[in-house]
Amino acid sequence: MYLITVFEEESFVEASLGGNVTADEIDVFGDQLTKMLAGFGGQPYNLLLDHSKAKALDRAASMKLADVKDECIKIGALKIISVPCDEHELVRHTSIRMQAVLEGYEEFVAHAGKAKFQPIQTSSQIAA
Repeated sequence: MYLITVFEEESFVEASLGGNVTADEIDVFGDQLTKMLAGFGGQPYNLLLDHSKAKALDRAASMKLADVKDECIKIGALKIISVPCDEHELVRHTSIRMQAVLEGYEEFVAHAGKAKFQPIQTSSQIAA
């Protein structure tokens, strides 16, 4: 189960995964997410990816989720903040995504309330 909310004016997307998430569900989620992100037309955006309500992802689902994150970075994500379900998952996902973390594209937090993004100036805000 997933929920995706797009805040175009703020260049912000919140995506949540919950329950028992499989690799096949991550495929569907990723397709839907990238279609929604196309609405930004290549403009940068921030992504909060909260999977704290999902059970621990198996290896296949974790790798599919990493692929989705890579695709999001390719299509304009300036920063992805991920919220895993527990400390074990936090360590596991951080190690899977170490390169993105080191490059500053991704960050992991224990709670969604800890997420901090830099504001993005969109072309419409610059023109105003």
